[in-house]
Amino acid sequence: MTEVPPLSAAQRETETVLAAARDNFETALRLAEESRDKPPAEAQKLLERVAELGRQAADGFKQVDARAEQAGALNNLGNAYSALGRHEEALAAKEEATK
Repeated sequence: MTEVPPLSAAQRETETVLAAARDNFETALRLAEESRDKPPAEAQKLLERVAELGRQAADGFKQVDARAEQAGALNNLGNAYSALGRHEEALAAKEEATK
C-alpha cells in the first residue's frame, strides 16, 4: 500500500479557507431561507447577516481559486442585496459572479 504524503502548509491553509468559506455559504443559505418567514425588521437583520456571510464566502472561495463556488456565493450575495433594496450592490455582485 502506498503511503499518502502529508499535506503541505499551503495545502492545509487552502483546506482551512475552503472549509470556512463553505461554512459561511451554508449558513448564509440557511439564514436566507429563515428570513422568508420573519417579520420585516427581523428579516432585514437576517438578510444583513446573509450579505456579510456571502461576502466572506465569496472572498474565501476567491482566495483558493474555487471559481464555481465563488460565483454561487456572489449570486446569492446579489440576491441578499436585492432583497435589502441595495440594487447597485446587487448588480455589482452579479456582475462579479460572471467574471
